[in-house]
Amino acid sequence: MQLEVDQAVLWEAIRTNSVGLERLLALSGKISVTADFWDDSLADLLEHPIITMLKLGRQMVQSDHPQPLAQAVTLALRAKKTIVAVGIETQDQAAALVALGCHY
Repeated sequence: MQLEVDQAVLWEAIRTNSVGLERLLALSGKISVTADFWDDSLADLLEHPIITMLKLGRQMVQSDHPQPLAQAVTLALRAKKTIVAVGIETQDQAAALVALGCHY
């Protein structure tokens, strides 16, 4: 089972050393972070060992600014995370994501 948690919620749980996060991790064993935007907390989350997957949200995938998407993918690949993109609407978007290194 893969537990999907929003970027802001997950960061707050880690930052405050939430007991609830430990319980969720014990249930699933795998946690994915969903990212709709880029900020420094995403970079920190990708380095955290409990995160196994980065899910790129529709807002990030369809953004007119490709740099945040490229940064997120690069960091996730360095951290050996699986990368999934949602909200792909065109062949060009799919090709660009595959070229960046997205897995799904």
